[in-house]
Amino acid sequence: MRSGSAPGQPASGGFALMFVLVLLLAATLASTALISSAQMARSREREADLFFVGQQYAVAIARYSRASPAGAPNYPRRLDELLEDNRFPMPVRHLRKLWRDPITDSKEWGLVKLGDRIVGVYSLSQRRVIRQKDLPSAVAVADENKSDLRYSDLHFLALNVAVNAATSQ
Repeated sequence: MRSGSAPGQPASGGFALMFVLVLLLAATLASTALISSAQMARSREREADLFFVGQQYAVAIARYSRASPAGAPNYPRRLDELLEDNRFPMPVRHLRKLWRDPITDSKEWGLVKLGDRIVGVYSLSQRRVIRQKDLPSAVAVADENKSDLRYSDLHFLALNVAVNAATSQ
């Protein structure tokens, strides 16, 4: 007779312990899969937000350019000029707020410049883009030959907005 078991009772402690361990392993694997799935969904959401916010900047810069009075600069020097364009007697707002980069959660953006003027923005993140193909039309890829895109490779340009508007008319 084993110690710890009652007389006439079979020793089943090992089977119960093994069952509990298998159950814990299954629960751990299921929770890991759930967490991984939730993280991927959050990453996809942030990427979609980046496409939206980047397009907002591109459209605002294009508006700034189209609204430029004769002799005034066509593009802003700083992003905050999109909030309050003082080239007119009454300031004009091309953007309601300065958006944060959804990927880095920072107010800092990479700036695409033509001389000292801003013509577009891009994320400073070096993370890999989830959606590698069929990117929105507002996105210009910095290096067309690159097969492994990073968020910093996706540029949102006012020039693209102007070209897309002209071709859609």
